[in-house]
Amino acid sequence: TVEVKIKPLPELTNLSSNTPICTGDSIVLRATSSLDSTSYMWYGPKGSVEGNPALVKNTDASFTGTYTLLAKAFGCTSLPATIHVDVKPLPELQPLTNNGPLYVGDTLIISGYSPTPNVTYKWTGPEGFTSTEATAVVGPAIERGDNMYTLTVMHDGCGVSGKTYVQIYPIELFLLYPNPNYGTINLKVNMKGTKTIPIDVVNILGQVVQ
Repeated sequence: TVEVKIKPLPELTNLSSNTPICTGDSIVLRATSSLDSTSYMWYGPKGSVEGNPALVKNTDASFTGTYTLLAKAFGCTSLPATIHVDVKPLPELQPLTNNGPLYVGDTLIISGYSPTPNVTYKWTGPEGFTSTEATAVVGPAIERGDNMYTLTVMHDGCGVSGKTYVQIYPIELFLLYPNPNYGTINLKVNMKGTKTIPIDVVNILGQVVQ
């Protein structure tokens, strides 16, 4: 007589993934084996990855497809098991624009465009500004420390964002010198285009002297 020992193959069940995901997210692959001390190797459209769970980073739409799992325990390799993974592309977003530079009080308009069909737009900005229009009229320009506006474009649950900064200049006297003076006054102002600015010089009593 002779004794023959046949080792069981690891049986793979409960294959799962966190997909569908968006481009740039990581794929997480999981499975269950009937045997302890099992090693796992996954084979997909862009190569292989080891582990359980297995992590596939830096994804894009080309990672979509069938992933095959082979597991090994005590020198024996399992039958292949497969799972489908879906990585969705991000919508395209062209560079954002605005009608700046502006002066305080001018009408501020910000604009973005995505050639991807069926996208949604969401603008956010200073002082709680929001809009769902691709081209949004913000209103009168205000001089502030932060004039950055962000547009997020969404398609099928995946989004991409861009920013545009608006340069705003004050329309106001910001330098008068010398002060006090003896009849000659230098004024430094911001001017938009060509215009005449009437200027009155008054004394401390409120009387116009020039």
